[in-house]
Amino acid sequence: MLATCDARMEVMDCIKKDFEDEYYPDPEKVAHITGLPLGVVFDLLIELKNQGCLGKR
Repeated sequence: MLATCDARMEVMDCIKKDFEDEYYPDPEKVAHITGLPLGVVFDLLIELKNQGCLGKR
């Protein structure tokens, strides 16, 4: 379980770094870059948006 959480946090960090200028990045583009299923990408983007980590600039 810990490895799953670490991997999830690593992917979220990559999304924050790569898409920090976008308020809500295109989920299909994120899915293509990360190699994750679209449903997982939606969940991660919603979580990042709720945390206030996207669209800071």
